[in-house]
Amino acid sequence: MLEQFPKLAEVVSTLDAQLKEKHPAFFGEAATHPVSHLKPYKVIHDHLWGTTRFSWRELILIDSPILQRLRYIHQTGLAYYVYPCARHSRFEHSLGVLTVASRIFDSLQQNSASDLYALLESIDPNTDTQEDLAALRQELRLAALLHDVGHSIHSHASERVYSEIGLLRSASEELTRLAGRKKGVGEVLSFCYALTPSVAELLNRAEAKLDPTRKEEFRGKINLRNVALMIIGRARHPYLQFLGDIVSSAFDADKLDYLLRDAGAAGLPLKYDLERYLYTVYLGQEILTDGQSYLEELYRAAGTVPERKQPIPPQEFPYYDGYRLRLPKLAMSTMEQIIICKLMLFSYIYHHQKVLSAEGLLVKLLREKVEFWRAEGEDDKDLLKRFMSMTDSALDGSDFLGSASALIAQYSYRIQNRLLPRVVFTIGNFSTHADGDLVRKFLESLQDKKSKDDQTKSRRDEVIEAFESRIGEEILKINPSIAASPKEALLVAGVWFDVPVPPTIDGLNDVLGKSPSGVTVGKMFPIERWIEAYQAHRYFVRVFAFSEHYETVYRAARVAIEVIIGARSKEFFDVATKS
Repeated sequence: MLEQFPKLAEVVSTLDAQLKEKHPAFFGEAATHPVSHLKPYKVIHDHLWGTTRFSWRELILIDSPILQRLRYIHQTGLAYYVYPCARHSRFEHSLGVLTVASRIFDSLQQNSASDLYALLESIDPNTDTQEDLAALRQELRLAALLHDVGHSIHSHASERVYSEIGLLRSASEELTRLAGRKKGVGEVLSFCYALTPSVAELLNRAEAKLDPTRKEEFRGKINLRNVALMIIGRARHPYLQFLGDIVSSAFDADKLDYLLRDAGAAGLPLKYDLERYLYTVYLGQEILTDGQSYLEELYRAAGTVPERKQPIPPQEFPYYDGYRLRLPKLAMSTMEQIIICKLMLFSYIYHHQKVLSAEGLLVKLLREKVEFWRAEGEDDKDLLKRFMSMTDSALDGSDFLGSASALIAQYSYRIQNRLLPRVVFTIGNFSTHADGDLVRKFLESLQDKKSKDDQTKSRRDEVIEAFESRIGEEILKINPSIAASPKEALLVAGVWFDVPVPPTIDGLNDVLGKSPSGVTVGKMFPIERWIEAYQAHRYFVRVFAFSEHYETVYRAARVAIEVIIGARSKEFFDVATKS
């Protein structure tokens, strides 16, 4: 499948070698797990979704190091420093996504049974539809279970760092080409784990340990390539695209779980009506446009050759007939609830200034550690293995808290003991002072993803780099003894310019089934204006620094603001420094 994608193949090989090396009892040449006969199923209780039945394939993966590592990675990173009960992990989230994905599939079987049978017979007229449905359901559940195994220490905070590893950047570009849509390195790793021979071999050994007299659970053949494609929101055939939508789309099982799980753990009273969603969800027959031949390449790699149709006006591009996961106009209230939940989570948790302070400090620590490892001769593969071994407890170990580097040890100690940087300046889309237009223009530049000069950097990255560099230079002017360079001065003073990613809800208008009146979600619910309002009134960029260096950083950052933004009015600085 990956013959045309060498970097993805290299990541698969690296992960497979690491699994065999670190966990020989599970994945090595003489692997012993599972040791005894397996139960065909087991039930696990979750406080959100109740009791769920897990099959033998799912259980052997759940009990493997691949999933068990997620027990020790917090779902919301360091948000528990603000919301003490938000200590839930990627592990229970993964089980929850499997549960929700299964319920969506089962609802489709009830709501669109005739369409399901018809599309399977269209793919293969000689198929056993009952066997195929059972296999698809199992592959979907495995995709949901494995969708987050590419996470590392404190979830998305560390992803910002290992996304910078050259091998993973190149693999991300290949996966983006394969999927026909932007894919980050977290998805790269989950996709590649599903394709490792280690996972396939573990499942084969598990099947050999089943009691042959018990037939309660599906024992037919599954294809892990299909599992990997569902993880990235795709499927091996356009008629099966709805399966990819269940795992990765605007209203997928992942969001449906984390919205309630994150809110509930933080104590936020946010809810949506899942039962309404399940009652109304259906298969929508639609065309999948393929103007750049991404889908043609994907289906060829997956080993299928569906009919690629030439455009008939007003259609402009070649296309495939396909089936998508859709909601009717009747479910609009549920969609509104889900959108509001997501916006509120950004406002209350993900963009909380103390959460950003803690995670920003962790990012600086990890980047410094990566430089340290590279100086010791480690390459991209070594770094990949490092991150895929780490859990949140790594900060207590010899690589961090016990590091020979005083700076790394200090940063680790600060994170572990919540000695977090404080806000020096808060810059928002204020319109009540003379510098409002300058600030708005500056904030817009931070959302510009295009760079005029450097193809490896976005405009946002260039602005952040220039802003921080100027602060570092000014710190040295104020206190030359603090460090030997602007970069070192920023590290010693714990300074960075924090620019969080604004909330987005992509593919929203695609979710609502085709309507003769041309009604879209955007027409019924003004989500774009909601996001604009969020960015205008709840979105801020900030300068952080250690408390003991506050006065120095305040003076230095004020100069940077005056030079780079052009803001000089007393009103602006009064607002930007107000607690």
